[in-house]
Amino acid sequence: MQTSVDSAIDLKVEKAVNFIAQFNGVVVALSAGVDSSLVAKLAQKALGDRAIAATAVSESLPPGELDTAKKTAAGI
Repeated sequence: MQTSVDSAIDLKVEKAVNFIAQFNGVVVALSAGVDSSLVAKLAQKALGDRAIAATAVSESLPPGELDTAKKTAAGI
């Protein structure tokens, strides 16, 4: 039996996927945090190969963050 919280989350996911699906393609800035990881997953669900996740390498990127982003992207 699904709870009302689960139903509310499913509805929000469906709305987000439908919104993203309106676009021909997207690039998601992936920091490997929860927010960008969720957006990347929703974009992949909506657009498949037309969704790209990118992480910029710079001096401000904490050590290990790039590896985390790569692992996150591979899991999506």
